[in-house]
Amino acid sequence: MVAKTSVKHVILTRFGDQLKTVKATLVNFMVKYIKKMVLKYHLPGAVTLRQALHQGETMCYLRPDVTNDDLAFLQYSGGTTGVAKGAMLTHRNIQANLEQTKATYGKLLRDGKEHVVTALPLYHIFTLTVNCLLFLELGGQNLLITNPSDIPGFVRSLSKFPFTALTGVNTLFNVLLNDPRFSTSSTFLPCGFRQAAACRCKR
Repeated sequence: MVAKTSVKHVILTRFGDQLKTVKATLVNFMVKYIKKMVLKYHLPGAVTLRQALHQGETMCYLRPDVTNDDLAFLQYSGGTTGVAKGAMLTHRNIQANLEQTKATYGKLLRDGKEHVVTALPLYHIFTLTVNCLLFLELGGQNLLITNPSDIPGFVRSLSKFPFTALTGVNTLFNVLLNDPRFSTSSTFLPCGFRQAAACRCKR
């Protein structure tokens, strides 16, 4: 497939890429062979992120001439309305989207003091814009939950991270609120995470 496109370089990233050698090897092994989270793929000529960084150490940086109309990346849809497709987003698209998001939520958030939990995939446009770009703009900390379906592990991670924001979908909140380790924990109750908060108001 790659051979039929104009793509010149493919760089592969793994969970443990930015960790020290021993821990990186252990994490990557667990993810691929124990939890089986890595699908089989065939990408001839691809290099790993570490290989790319190593090669780059001996090269001179040439600053590219980038304009707002240049393509920033392809953001793939979830395929809920048909076949998944890549949306061509320019730098101007992303900047405008970020400014709109900041205008909407910025007044509720504090620069440099927010801690957001990211349990939705970053390839989702909402998560990319809000959890990644907005909180990056605000100087917030981000906790990435790589496997939100592992609820016990999810709750353990949350208990160690004093978060101020948690984005998600209704199914995720429903599972959390029905998990006694989450719904009855004194760590989360002050944040309003209790079953009663999710109940419909009776008129």
